[in-house]
Amino acid sequence: MLSINSNIFNDYANHVLEVEGGKTSNVKDTTAAKQVAPGQVHTNRGITWNVYKSLATKLGLQNDYNSFLNLTKDQAKKFIYQFYLDVAKDLPDQTAMAVTESAWASGPAQATTNLINALKKMGYPTKDRKSAALIASKVNDKDLAISVALEQQNKYETLAKVNPAKYGDFLKGWTNRTNKLLSTIKNFKPSVLGLSSIFIVASIFYIISKRG
Repeated sequence: MLSINSNIFNDYANHVLEVEGGKTSNVKDTTAAKQVAPGQVHTNRGITWNVYKSLATKLGLQNDYNSFLNLTKDQAKKFIYQFYLDVAKDLPDQTAMAVTESAWASGPAQATTNLINALKKMGYPTKDRKSAALIASKVNDKDLAISVALEQQNKYETLAKVNPAKYGDFLKGWTNRTNKLLSTIKNFKPSVLGLSSIFIVASIFYIISKRG
């Protein structure tokens, strides 16, 4: 499981913050827009008002609308990290970020579908989330993460094709988001903690071998 300070999580969180931008009151985002009065900001740094209300106290933040409007990047990262813990902490690091992205965009059920479909295309058919997690731990992490990201792009394109009036205007932004995620995945670096742990374990084995 990644820590909130790990390189991989921070790279992913920075990706989310970059593509989400700041405050929005876009009425075309109908689900989020229903959470507030007409014209009010319903999303800040990718965090909707309802999500903020549900998690702010747990994350040690003031639970009021003004605090939501003044959400900082570091505070937003706490929400992104909590979301990762809720949907993907049992998955390999890079795959977990791609699954978190899918869930962020389309919900946990779609994220699971993307993971299962990605594994199937890689030659590892499976039917449920639990077995998918087990298989995911045995395949190339980066390849699977990329495959999951592409499955989410397929979802975007399907939505825009089936209902262009509702989703057509979003496709360009969604595609840009996917391309940036793919770039982020390809440039993921191991966390410093992970490398340190490997070094410590290797050192222990070296000392033991010398004593033997």
